[in-house]
Amino acid sequence: MSDHPQLLGTWHLVSWYNQTKDGERHYPFGEQPSGYIAIRKMVLYLSIWRSRSAPNL
Repeated sequence: MSDHPQLLGTWHLVSWYNQTKDGERHYPFGEQPSGYIAIRKMVLYLSIWRSRSAPNL
């Protein structure tokens, strides 16, 4: 079970970047990513991320 019930639910990804010590940002999924993450009580963790510029399959 999650020790943080306020985190349970489904979340929409609106931003993702890694920042170096000197402040430089890297966007692994582009500057406008699209995705969701679901966190459930039974330790289920599901995430789906992609770049908005990725082609639809």
